[in-house]
Parts: sequence; C-alpha cells; structure tokens
Amino acid sequence: MCPPLRPTQWHDEMINLHNTSLAILQNRIIDYASPPDVEVYPGVSSLSNIRTPSGNSASLCSQVKIQTTAYVSFSVLGPLAIFIVSAVIVVTNQALPSVVAWRRRDGEKTKEWVETGVMQLHRILCEGRGLGPWNGKEDGIPRITEMGRKFSFRDQGIKEACSSSSFT
Repeated sequence: MCPPLRPTQWHDEMINLHNTSLAILQNRIIDYASPPDVEVYPGVSSLSNIRTPSGNSASLCSQVKIQTTAYVSFSVLGPLAIFIVSAVIVVTNQALPSVVAWRRRDGEKTKEWVETGVMQLHRILCEGRGLGPWNGKEDGIPRITEMGRKFSFRDQGIKEACSSSSFT
C-alpha cells in the first residue's frame, strides 16, 4: 500500500516542471547558436544538413555567450595594482627615514627628540640606579650590553629611584 500524497504535491510538481522548462529553454538557446554534432547515420553528421544563418540570425549567433571550462578569464590589472602599491609602500618605508634625516639640518632638535623618547627615559632611570652599560644611547631603542641580567624595581621604590636620579 502506497502512502497518500501530500496536500502540496501538485505545487512541488509544478515547481519541478517550471525548473525543467527553464533548463530546456536555456539549452535550446545554446543549441541554436552552436548546434550539437550528432551522427545521424554512419558517416553522416547532423551539421552537414544545417544551413548557416545569415542577416540578423547570424549576428544573434555571434552574440550568444556560453560559460565553458575551455577558457579562463583572468584580470591582470588587479594583482598588478596591488603589486605596484605594495612596492611604493615598501620603498617609501625604507627611504623616508633617510630622506627625513638628510633634510633635517638641526642636529640639536633631533638629539633632543631621541633623548626624550620613552625608551631613553627608561634607560636614564635605570642608569640612575646603577644598571648599565647601554648600547644605542643615540638610537631610539637603547639596549643593555649585559645579556641575561635580571633586575627588578621592587628592590627600591620608584619614588626613591626618581629622587636619586638627575631628573630635578
């Protein structure tokens, strides 16, 4: 015994019929522009009996675009633009500090700007507590020369360290 049909079965069948009709219609457009080669008899092709269209029909056939896996569309402009912009950013990043340093003629302002940086102020505070020697005193980031040395500010209070340093 078969189960009864759902009340919406006719609706599902109409949707299926509609989708099938659209697929056949789309396929017929492709077949009109580029008919398939079917062997009617041995050695006789269906394309041998088809006349080539002329006039408006011929222009219609040449305008039909069909998606195929035989060709791949790839735009070179996007990756090229990304490459050029990236190269400009990298070159600017590498050249800008040298250009700024060359254009800046006032050495005292540059020295003051480097020495008042956060890392340099930290170095000065540590030197006031006897931690050192340091490399890169004239750079933006000083480094302690003795690697692996551990120290802590908990031994003395920060207030005590600031009062003993030369920040007055």
